[in-house]
Amino acid sequence: MQALKTFLVFINFTVALFVAVLALTGFAQAEKVIYSFSGVADGYGPDAPLTLDSAGNLYGTTSAGGPNDGAGTVFMLTRSGATWTKTILYSFTGGSDGANPYSRVIFDGSGNLYGTTDGGGDFGCGTVFELTPSSGGWTQRTIYAFIGAGQGDGCNPFAGLTIDTTGNLFGTTQTGGNGEGIVFELTPSGGGWTETVLWALNGVEGGAPRSGVVFDNAGNIYGTASSGGVFGGGTVFRLTRASGGGWSGASIFSFTGGANGCSPFGGVVFDSVGNLYGTTQLCGTDEVGTVFRLTPTIGQWQMSVIHTFTGAVDGAYPLTGVVFDSAGNLWGTTYYGGLFGNGTVFRLSPPSNGRRWTESEYSFTGGNDGASPSAGVTFGNSGTTVFGTTTGGGTNDLGVVYQISVK
Repeated sequence: MQALKTFLVFINFTVALFVAVLALTGFAQAEKVIYSFSGVADGYGPDAPLTLDSAGNLYGTTSAGGPNDGAGTVFMLTRSGATWTKTILYSFTGGSDGANPYSRVIFDGSGNLYGTTDGGGDFGCGTVFELTPSSGGWTQRTIYAFIGAGQGDGCNPFAGLTIDTTGNLFGTTQTGGNGEGIVFELTPSGGGWTETVLWALNGVEGGAPRSGVVFDNAGNIYGTASSGGVFGGGTVFRLTRASGGGWSGASIFSFTGGANGCSPFGGVVFDSVGNLYGTTQLCGTDEVGTVFRLTPTIGQWQMSVIHTFTGAVDGAYPLTGVVFDSAGNLWGTTYYGGLFGNGTVFRLSPPSNGRRWTESEYSFTGGNDGASPSAGVTFGNSGTTVFGTTTGGGTNDLGVVYQISVK
């Protein structure tokens, strides 16, 4: 009997190992590193999602390194056949131009790039910058330097920007305002930019937003706060235009710190019928994060957890939100977990035939393929490839840019 038990244990272990190897082999064929960061002068620590232009070039940021005092860079990757060439568009000095861009860059309608730096600037509270293409390269301009709470302004804009149809920029800061961060708008005016604080978070309705904002069809603004709320686990908030002008902010959901998650670092995204989707970095049944959905009902929003991370093969600690592909699947990343403990790319497919949401993922080995993705994924123009970054791993353990074929 004991011999039979030992044999069955061996068989189960062998089958599990065989399945894991098959999964690894399949994913290893699908994932490809298109750039591996090499050192201080090159920039390192890419923490933000990538931005794709119509020609298929990729744009991103590194939070550290670069030729100018190691305060981070903005870079471009240009493809020629199977080869990608990296160009540093701008290297931050850590002075009035800012330091440590942790967020993605976005385009306006004229081809200019905009982004934020978490530090630096004239007051040490971070900046919003513009990069304008010219015949000799790109020209950087600081269009706003945050002043800080003492002046009623924000400080430390960790997240990226959102641009509306008229060219106004919207974003958040982690601190400042009432001490819990703000939501701001930058409006172009006479060759310059004017900042307006739309809402200063108060802790009870959320605090320390680490993600950007999105708009609904009515022009309301939505975002997440990583702390605060009724239970201290963070919130999803909404800003609506007040009848007399200005904006009114409120929490639409407070995370309990239990099974529905806590500490949402990533932002939210809408589906076609007005539901909101996002992630929490912590809590959930296994204390390593969740993917959630908020459904609008009369007078309130109903919370559903569509995936609870276990910390095993499916990953742990999602630091970013999720994005939809054209088939309605949700894609995102986890910083830890997976087959090798170095993070994952995951895809959640919507339920069919009464089944629940299901998950598949790529597991980073921590070697040349990268490790610890803190940013989400970006779809290629054809929709058959996703691109992303990892903060670690690669040839020099300084992060990579990768692509994964969509199957």
